[in-house]
Amino acid sequence: MAHLRLSIGSALALGLRRGKVKEPPTTVYIMVGDRCTSDCLFCTQGRSSPLNDRLSRVTWPHVQEESLLEALGGASDKGFRRICLQVLMDPVDLRSLPDLIGRIHSASSLPISVSISPVPRPYMERMKEQGADSIGIALDGCCEDVFDRVKGACAGNAYTYEGHWRAIGEALDVFGPWKVSTHLIIGMGEKDKDVFDSLLECRNKGVTPSLFAFTQVVEREGVGDPPPIGRYRAMQVLRHMLFDLGASEDSVSFDASGRLTGLDWSILGEMRGVFVTRGCLGCNRPYYNERPSGPLYNHPFEPGDDVLATCMDDAREYVTGVLEGEPKT
Repeated sequence: MAHLRLSIGSALALGLRRGKVKEPPTTVYIMVGDRCTSDCLFCTQGRSSPLNDRLSRVTWPHVQEESLLEALGGASDKGFRRICLQVLMDPVDLRSLPDLIGRIHSASSLPISVSISPVPRPYMERMKEQGADSIGIALDGCCEDVFDRVKGACAGNAYTYEGHWRAIGEALDVFGPWKVSTHLIIGMGEKDKDVFDSLLECRNKGVTPSLFAFTQVVEREGVGDPPPIGRYRAMQVLRHMLFDLGASEDSVSFDASGRLTGLDWSILGEMRGVFVTRGCLGCNRPYYNERPSGPLYNHPFEPGDDVLATCMDDAREYVTGVLEGEPKT
């Protein structure tokens, strides 16, 4: 049987753990695998990490497959809209993953996403045949230099930036446009222009990007720092402009160092949905990057008018600070 863990919020909302959940998840998050053979420097599941009961800030208690499948049968009645498998590069559990997807698909009518490192195309096809609705292949680094440092050769992994994009292309062939997602982490040394370029490439290819804020859980030198909230808000606005408004490259400007220096604020209009978790439909990912007390990088719910106005002010202040040569922190 596969090694399975649930995010603590999913376990509480499904009734498999006792306790209260502050903001119920709308996706059932399931981790598959005992130990990852990769060692991405930002990840608590890396092979050298001393803290493998977590993924980012979230704890993941173990669950028996039989109990999980039974609970998934009633997941939609408890407000869940999706199931997401977070797959570790564990050779044992990778062999049985497609069959596990088939059993989950038989137990629940909810769409199934699989977040996984690059795998061969026939393996992707097998996952889709067994019921996977979409696939996520995380770049994490917004440019090749950052990728190599935190996830590629410099981290002791065989991953390459080009190889990940190639796998994303194969996934698009198998699952289709907008059925493929990726993760972009803000705060690991990338430039604002790197974020914009990655977002633009995703739009051009039909890939759905999810933004994350770097979260320091395990102390490691030189990985990154949580981004200033204003910078993160500005990156969320960039995503909104490209994916929701279809904005052109002329709508933004950068200085010679790659820092954001201007946005066409006139095209933005009402900003509903901009600062909530963005990614696969039905994913709200509560408190993955942040404490419930805040600040919330990705809101698991639509913020009220006052919070929305503050988010916009933060984004404006960051851009204005860059223009003045004094970026907000």
